[in-house]
Amino acid sequence: MSDPNAQMNAQLQVAQIESAQMAGAPSGVFPGGMPHVMVPGQPVTTAQMAAAAAATKHPQDMTLAQIAAAQNASDPGKKPAKAKKTYQTKAMKAAAAANEANPASHTTSAVPAAAPITQSIPQQQAQQAKQQQQQQQAQKNRPPANLPLRQQNPRDIIDALKTNLDMIRREFAENLSAAAQRGEEFAPPSFQIRSQHDAAVAIELWLTSHGGNFNAEELAKKVAMLRDVQTKCRLGRLDPTCTENKIEALSCWVELTKTYYICARESRNLKSRGVPGIESPTFRLPDTTKQIPPPRPPEDFTSVAEMDIAMGQVVGAQRWVEAVERQMTR
Repeated sequence: MSDPNAQMNAQLQVAQIESAQMAGAPSGVFPGGMPHVMVPGQPVTTAQMAAAAAATKHPQDMTLAQIAAAQNASDPGKKPAKAKKTYQTKAMKAAAAANEANPASHTTSAVPAAAPITQSIPQQQAQQAKQQQQQQQAQKNRPPANLPLRQQNPRDIIDALKTNLDMIRREFAENLSAAAQRGEEFAPPSFQIRSQHDAAVAIELWLTSHGGNFNAEELAKKVAMLRDVQTKCRLGRLDPTCTENKIEALSCWVELTKTYYICARESRNLKSRGVPGIESPTFRLPDTTKQIPPPRPPEDFTSVAEMDIAMGQVVGAQRWVEAVERQMTR
């Protein structure tokens, strides 16, 4: 902001200079300049000459800066006024102080140093492309979630069968331990089912005879699956020696082994809770993955009497009679 008294001060300075000139200034006084006694042999500086010339031309137009310059020129011994501190000066001093406090961060350039590049751009692009290719390949090889059993890879279906058979073995051991705690005897069933049809019938009979202990909706799903297996067996659609039916036969056998494991597990749990009338399955399934049982044994149903004897051994005579009566009353 300009000084409101600048013009008045300038006029006073000019009046003083003119009064000095009228009074007869001694030698060594420059026209328009401040009175000054010249020392013999002292050279006249360029600043003194410029100040005197500016004052001579238009003394009334002189500014405070010009008057101050003329005074400084007339008095070389006087120290020049200090320049005012500006924002840039303060910022430069602050930056210098920070660099002195942390020499490690001091750099010759105002731009921060970039991190060293360890790989070239083509190498980085090639590495990213390789990673994307590996991720895509892994997603292709990963089986979809909840993929139906019959749509899975045959190797995965066989692995599922192995898992079911391992769980059945462990369940026999759990039944033996639980029976010992109750003071009872338990032995894994010795009678082994020889066909998928017999397995489906025997499992259905065990489930329906204990149906009051299970969820009705889930029980209906299991019974429908077991009857569907029985129908396929009678129609000859589960022959494991036939290439067209091999996957279907393997998938049905996996479902049967899983359902049998559920029967063995739930019989132990119900007995542990003290539920009356619970019996463990009296039959077992072939414990191997090398050969799937045929849909029906070669001598299957040669006579009704033989069938009654076989089913009496599987599920018990009384249950078999009750099952036959239910079928006849439908």
